[in-house]
Amino acid sequence: MTRALPGCLAGSPLAAIAPSLAKAMDASDKSAAARTPETLTLRVSALAFVRLAIETHAVDAFAPHVNALAPCVFRASGDAYYKVAAEAMRACAALVPVLAAARAAAAAVVDASVAAELAAACASRVARVDQDQEVKEAAIACAGAMLAELGEDGVGEAVARETLSLLVDRLKNETTRLCAVKAIGRAAASPVKLNLKMNDVASRAATELAGFLRKANRPLRQASAAALAALATNHAAALSGAFYTLVPIRPRRRGERDSLRTFAGASLRTSLAHNPRPRRLSTPLLTPFNSTPPSLCMERPSDDVASAVVEEASALVADADVALASPALGLASSVLRRASDFPKACEKAKALVVPAALSLASSPLMQKQALVVRSIHWSPYDSVRVVNADP
Repeated sequence: MTRALPGCLAGSPLAAIAPSLAKAMDASDKSAAARTPETLTLRVSALAFVRLAIETHAVDAFAPHVNALAPCVFRASGDAYYKVAAEAMRACAALVPVLAAARAAAAAVVDASVAAELAAACASRVARVDQDQEVKEAAIACAGAMLAELGEDGVGEAVARETLSLLVDRLKNETTRLCAVKAIGRAAASPVKLNLKMNDVASRAATELAGFLRKANRPLRQASAAALAALATNHAAALSGAFYTLVPIRPRRRGERDSLRTFAGASLRTSLAHNPRPRRLSTPLLTPFNSTPPSLCMERPSDDVASAVVEEASALVADADVALASPALGLASSVLRRASDFPKACEKAKALVVPAALSLASSPLMQKQALVVRSIHWSPYDSVRVVNADP
């Protein structure tokens, strides 16, 4: 009934069944003896109903019941039974828009601690590796929705930093790669405040996503191209601001341990109080110890990674797969719009992508309406809109 008649429970019906829903979601959480197949099934059904009720009702209709139902959902997310945990994570993802709308409206009907509890439950599930695949995918999808809707201000900078790092780590696992790419792309395309420069997240993610453009998995390539376009459009500063500076190694003095030498990125120079007359080198250094020669400065990965990404995307601009060519063109156009941040990548796009795009435009497979669609900067994270076309 809830699926067939959206909004039918708004008002008193939802208020009447909310206590029973909370009791059902905690049915098997009391003791080990209560964890029977019947109670577990009841708990899964209650969580699925809560998720469906959130998705089919307006935010104002469900917001008064968040404080009573959300703690039950968060407790269920830590359950050992994978079906309960997966359904709880889906319910958490459905709760995110409600919390975002309540926060934007500054409504006191939802406690401020609910968002923090949701972020903690989501980060705990994403960090775990010894869990079912269904739970992993649901937790990663919830993390992407949480970062995209709430951002740093909603969940806290520390939690956002931890969650972003976990999502980048999940890119290295083949079983969670696709859902992690979608989560990062959704977070990058969101207009809310999100600092992808923390922990070098943007550059690490761009390096991994560029390699995915060569994979045989078509959905993975399409999602990676869209995520890279979102990173280049909304977080170019995070991509261009990452660099490593190498500091020259100071020669070891007589009797000094190797651990006291100066390595790249750190200065462990001993105090002169321990050696008032340091041993002088017979051949003076070309530069002092406290300065970095230009030859040792390695700009990474601002233009180098962006240039490699454009080169990988240029191979997708072909009439062999028009659906893949669309996000690849969107990625190249995003880089070209930020020419001041990616000068080398822009030159690469002019040399590789533009000729491929012109060849694609003249392809017999590209009909009139297809050319119109290809001219639009498309992303799967954009809102759905109607394109006026000739019949």
